[in-house]
Amino acid sequence: MTVILERDGPDFARTRRLGVVWFERAVRREIARRSGQAGAYFLRAVRAAAAAGAGLALLHSHPGGRGWPMMSATDKRAEAGHAAQTLTLTGHPLIGLTCAGRDGAYSARLWERVGPRAYEPRWCESVRVVGERLITTWNDHLRPAPIPPVTQARTVSAWGDEVHADLVRLRVLVVGGGSVGSSSPQAWLSTAAQISPCWTSTSSRRSTGIG
Repeated sequence: MTVILERDGPDFARTRRLGVVWFERAVRREIARRSGQAGAYFLRAVRAAAAAGAGLALLHSHPGGRGWPMMSATDKRAEAGHAAQTLTLTGHPLIGLTCAGRDGAYSARLWERVGPRAYEPRWCESVRVVGERLITTWNDHLRPAPIPPVTQARTVSAWGDEVHADLVRLRVLVVGGGSVGSSSPQAWLSTAAQISPCWTSTSSRRSTGIG
């Protein structure tokens, strides 16, 4: 199933063009057979989350996608159909996540109750994946990338428009702004990143000379 989605997309359009009708029918029969199992799996997951005092996230992929993935009508129905149970059993709104297969970018939204049996997604500004390095995907509709000034032309040319757009939208907190760490905020400021006031590790007073 994973291979089919990665190669052909969720609507099996390419499979149909290739004429492999029998294979498509076999996959659809398997999906129908396992639909009941999917419902049981969701209930186990949401109950486990409730027992742990946690929330629940529903993740799917767009194998051919790139950048901040949006939702199709099918995606919206699938997530909205689990929003009420998730909120009732965990006390937290359902989080929907989509992964773009081409570049590993994510999008996220919280499903909020807007009326009786009515839920709507509230989109997040960004998704951050923490691992060997921090990878941030931005929602350009809510957090558009600022246009770099002419004075930063050489800085942008060093790593490209895409990397620069990611950096300048970050909010950076520097902890430990003594004689050694004081140069770090200045370096970040040269990229136009948003810097929070710096605090030293040995005093509750703000470090001087850094904004």
